[in-house]
Amino acid sequence: MYLRMDHMRKCLFTGFEPFLQFKHNPTQMLANDWNGQQCGPYMIYSHVFPVDYRGCDQQTSQEWFLNMLSEVDLILLNGLDGKRNEISLETMAYNEISNSKPDNSGQIYSGEIVPGATARLTNSLIAPFALKIVSTLNLEINPHLQVSISNNPGRYLCNFIYYKILHLQSQAQENGAKKKPTCLFIHWPKTEDLGGKSGITQKTFTDLLPTLLTTIFDHLDGKNRE
Repeated sequence: MYLRMDHMRKCLFTGFEPFLQFKHNPTQMLANDWNGQQCGPYMIYSHVFPVDYRGCDQQTSQEWFLNMLSEVDLILLNGLDGKRNEISLETMAYNEISNSKPDNSGQIYSGEIVPGATARLTNSLIAPFALKIVSTLNLEINPHLQVSISNNPGRYLCNFIYYKILHLQSQAQENGAKKKPTCLFIHWPKTEDLGGKSGITQKTFTDLLPTLLTTIFDHLDGKNRE
């Protein structure tokens, strides 16, 4: 039985706009499709980030976004990685921009994301817990599309937004915030029409997402009871 709306937990689900040679971004489409939808005890609220360092920096500094981070119970960040053939759960974010590719504004940046801050941040899904999620998912989903754990989110916009949000959470806790939502970045592979594996389509991701979400939700509930 689903919880009443006023007792439901909130999940922020994000994606990115298309970028570089990719004519569409599967994570944008997932975010748009799931905005305002209910999955188990969670209501999904979506946001699509620009593939623009300055734009992402501005958005994550605005009051409405900071308020959203303080109100949700779970943050699932999503991005497309054109070099992977599997879904990756990212465990770390790095205080570094180091990529020769421009963002959508044509700018190429390098250096620290937050000057003087710690070199890397980890999410609150410690490795053994993440392994349980991966093990469960790989038993239930399409055998041609597996899930893995990664500690390398790249040094482009995906890592940028991941580090920014983990750093914002760390700052909020230092300032007395009572709640620190679990924050996880999920890298998705290319679909077939973007040059990915044969048979992997947007529908593959759409059909998979409820299983992925409920598996994460179930493991979070179990972890919180331990």
